[in-house]
Amino acid sequence: MTLQAIIREADCIGCAKCLDVCPTDAIIGAPKFLHQVLADDCIGCERCVPVCPVDCIDLIPMPDAVDPEKITHEKRLERKAHFGFLAKRRKERLLKQKQQAKQRFANMRDQMKDLL
Repeated sequence: MTLQAIIREADCIGCAKCLDVCPTDAIIGAPKFLHQVLADDCIGCERCVPVCPVDCIDLIPMPDAVDPEKITHEKRLERKAHFGFLAKRRKERLLKQKQQAKQRFANMRDQMKDLL
């Protein structure tokens, strides 16, 4: 049986630690705001559970409609492609953020050189 993460919003403190570990970006939110799990994008990997400082993330069984034991081969391939797309999109986003951070650092370094 596949599991899916859910966040108890009443307990969420908006720390954003779960956002960083989700391999499919299935958790949405921002620091100091409540977070939610996009059910269709959650793969039930459980990575978000141990990083939550207030233990507000639960894992529940996924509905039968998406239970791997009860879906067709075609649906399974479709879900695999969907999750692959999400993982690729996350990787590209993280690479872009890293490149932007490097560029900001280079700009700051150049500004410091100009001041000296």
